[in-house]
Amino acid sequence: IQTILPIGMPGADPGLPKQNCKKIEVLDKSGVALKFADWRGESMEALRQVMRDVESRSGVAISVEDFPPEKFDRGVLVSPHPYNLSVLVVDAMRPNDTAFLSPFCSNNKCFDVNIPVAERGYERMLTEENQEIRDAISVDIARELSKEYVVLPLYQNVRKLYYPKEIKQLGVGRGFLQYPE
Repeated sequence: IQTILPIGMPGADPGLPKQNCKKIEVLDKSGVALKFADWRGESMEALRQVMRDVESRSGVAISVEDFPPEKFDRGVLVSPHPYNLSVLVVDAMRPNDTAFLSPFCSNNKCFDVNIPVAERGYERMLTEENQEIRDAISVDIARELSKEYVVLPLYQNVRKLYYPKEIKQLGVGRGFLQYPE
């Protein structure tokens, strides 16, 4: 994962994530902990240990808060959000730049950081009809989001689907978004 764009989208670059992070000196020195929204309650203790390790290495305090799915869903829809950090799973069953970038650049984005260059690019991308220009804009947006450390790609998953031999006339539909009956 050399970019935040999923493999298959123009501008995506496969491989291991680049580990070029450096300690940033613009962190809030107030001592207030960042709030990590844990929407999978069974991982709470493991996450707390990870965040203690992060704090000991970086000095950044991160509290892990329980956000069951219904509470998390309500929190995503308000701004400012009731959390600072969360794991977002963004899938890309097909190369759709609008669907992939909307959680980061649209009016209904999932975080409270404003990246005007990316947001303007997203608006431009929505109205652009030339696909080559759209692709270039989405690559620029991804670069800007990476530069501002808004998104940290953890991994990408490519899956093979296996169906029983007795299924005849298998068709998964346009964009692989349908399933056999």
